[in-house]
Parts: sequence; structure tokens; C-alpha cells
Amino acid sequence: MSTRTLTMRSIRELYRLKFEAGLTQQQIARALQISKGVVAKYARLAEVAGLTPARASRRRRSPVLVQSEA
Repeated sequence: MSTRTLTMRSIRELYRLKFEAGLTQQQIARALQISKGVVAKYARLAEVAGLTPARASRRRRSPVLVQSEA
């Protein structure tokens, strides 16, 4: 089975759908036409890295992810 690499645009969209829109992993997978496992993988990577969505400025169209201060 071949592996498809996600573009940065797709990864940003995945984070936007998860953190801003609050969609489930299944809904995100359908929207981006990827597996639920891939959605779970990137959500887990963001969590492990301590990334959280920051308020997007009016000039930006996609969310800004920042490392949380822990």
C-alpha cells in the first residue's frame, strides 16, 4: 500500500478543523479524504509537542499554533 504525504496546507487545515471548528477525527478524515489514523497521528503529534491554537490575527487565514507554556 502506498503512503501519501500530507502537504503543509493539509496539516494546517487538519489543525484548523480540530482546534477551531471542533470536528471529530472521523469528520476531519472525511473532509480531507485521509484515514482516521492519520488524523489521530497528527493530533497526537501536536499534543506531544505542546502546540495549542492561538488566536488568528485578522491578517491570517489559517490558525497559528504556538507552544504552550508549561
